[in-house]
Amino acid sequence: AVIGGDRVDESAVVTGDETLYAHWSVKVTFVGASDDEQAVIRFYAPGERFGTLPEPHEGQNVFIGWFRNEDQKVSADDIVPEGDVVISACWIGESEINGMNWSYEIFGTNKLAITGLKDTRSAEGCHPEFVEIPSSIRGKAVTGLTCLGLGEGNLQTREIAIPDSVREIPRHFFSAWYRLESLVYPAGLMSDFEDRPVLAECSSLRQVVFPQGGEFITDEAMLNCTSLARVVVGKDVRVIGRDSFAGCPSNLVVRFWGAPPAGLPVAGFKPGTSILYPRSQASAWTEELARYGLTSAAAFDDSDSGVVH
Repeated sequence: AVIGGDRVDESAVVTGDETLYAHWSVKVTFVGASDDEQAVIRFYAPGERFGTLPEPHEGQNVFIGWFRNEDQKVSADDIVPEGDVVISACWIGESEINGMNWSYEIFGTNKLAITGLKDTRSAEGCHPEFVEIPSSIRGKAVTGLTCLGLGEGNLQTREIAIPDSVREIPRHFFSAWYRLESLVYPAGLMSDFEDRPVLAECSSLRQVVFPQGGEFITDEAMLNCTSLARVVVGKDVRVIGRDSFAGCPSNLVVRFWGAPPAGLPVAGFKPGTSILYPRSQASAWTEELARYGLTSAAAFDDSDSGVVH
C-alpha cells in the first residue's frame, strides 16, 4: 500500500465485516534519465515531497536537472503536485557535423532543440551563407530551434534548410536576417498561431514556401520584406494573419494551392499583387477576389496537386 495497511484487490477473501479505506496516490513518471529511454515510475501520497530524485545515467551529454515544464525545475524538497505528472530530464551537449559545431538541449525523450552553432571551418566562427539543420543528433530527431546563437540579427546566412522533424521555432527567430533570400517552412511546424516564426524585416528575402500540412500564416509573417517576389501557400492553409504581407512589393506573386483562406482582406496585399489560384477551386476564388477587389489574379492547372512549387 502507498500509506500503510494491507492492500486489498479482487483476489482478497472476506471472512467477516471489514472497513476498507481508500488510499490515494499520485503517479509521477520520470522520463529521459538515460539513453535507453526507460521511464522511472513512482507513486506519492498527495502533499508528499519528491525526496531523492532518480539518478541520471551519465552519457555524452551534461545533465541540467529535472523539469515539470521546460521552465519549472523540480527539486527534492518540492511538493508533489495534485494529479499524475510527467517530469522530464534536461540535458545539454555539443556535436560536430560536417564542419559545424551544434549546441543543443534535450528535454525528456522526444525533444531536441538546437541552441546554437559555430562554423569550425571559419576562424571567426561566423554562420555560413548556407545552413543545413541536421535532422538528427546522436540518434535523436531535431524537433526545435531556439534564438541562442542562431537567431535574431543573423547577418551572414542567405539560405537555411530545415528538416520537417522541426515542430517548434520561436516567433522572432528569423527577424532581421538581412541576407536571407529563401526559406521553406518545415511541414512539421506545430507552433501555435500567435507564436509561429515571422520573417519581418528580412529585406533580402525573395521566396517563401508554406508547404502542405500547415494551416496558418501568422500576423505580420512577412512584414516589410521589401524584396519578396514569390510566395507559395500550401493547400492546407486556411487562415492568413493580419498584415502578413504588409510592406511587400506590389509585383509580388502569391500562388495558392487550396481554397481561399480566411483573412485575405486584412493580409496587407498591395495593389498589383498577382494571385494565382488552382483551377479546381476557381468558383470559390472568383467569388472571394470579386468581394475584396483583388483584380490581378489567374487560375493555374493544379492537376498535379501533390507537388507544391
